Amino acid sequence: DLIDQLHWDGFPIATILVQAYAVEVKDLPATPIIFDDSRDWQLQWRFVYLDFDRWSHKGISWKVGHFQVPFGLEWTSDTTGTLRQYTNAKNLGVKADWGMSAHGTVDGLDYEVAVTRGSGNEYRDVSDNHLFAVRIGASPGHNLSYGVSYFDAQLTGQDAPIGMSTFPKPDRVRYGVDARWNFPGFQLLGECSRGTNDDLDVWSALLEANIHSPDERNLAYLQTVGSATKGVSDWDERVQAHLGVKRLIGPSLSLEAQWTHDLELPGNAPLGDTGVLQIRYRF
Repeated sequence: DLIDQLHWDGFPIATILVQAYAVEVKDLPATPIIFDDSRDWQLQWRFVYLDFDRWSHKGISWKVGHFQVPFGLEWTSDTTGTLRQYTNAKNLGVKADWGMSAHGTVDGLDYEVAVTRGSGNEYRDVSDNHLFAVRIGASPGHNLSYGVSYFDAQLTGQDAPIGMSTFPKPDRVRYGVDARWNFPGFQLLGECSRGTNDDLDVWSALLEANIHSPDERNLAYLQTVGSATKGVSDWDERVQAHLGVKRLIGPSLSLEAQWTHDLELPGNAPLGDTGVLQIRYRF
């Protein structure tokens, strides 16, 4: 976990970020797609990139490497490695990817335009796989901020879920909007998107209310998350509620807990509950 700044002739020209993790899983309720089996380990490239930000004061920076796809709430608040999540991973099929992007702030609006490989954790060139994503929005530092996003991808290079030989419905398009409303010690968040997975219509949405301490070391949140795919006769919907807490004990140690309750599942599947506890130490 490394962050540093590169200099040329005494001037800073770029920021380098390297986050690579060795991750082992054993019989999770939902095993992430980068793993080949329910009991497996992988080297996970979280963020590994150079951000040439020498000219950020002029409204332009250039990012190259493995970075977060610019779409929705995730662009303004990174949830990678935490229990509190937004919708990008499940909705888009990829959360971070290998490629390049231009980003900055112009006339009070933040923007990022990315062109990436569309293969997720590992760089693969398979059947013209690619990803194009763009997000434009007001700065999240405002009391009320908003953004619009567009996503077009061919994810044939992405990892296949366990039990499948290829990534399902790899041709994906999304149009999204997101917003956050900040109050002292309280925040409302929301995002929604519509689009297609190959020839199937899909939608995804999230609403969150959270309370936090002034120093943001303590956080409690309630989320309602929904998604659906248009079936032959009706929508196959999945709706869940998440209740979570997070506490930063020190600069390196955090504790998190989250309870999830199923409100609706496709095919009248039985509803259930899941509890997760996470302890994270970064050194």
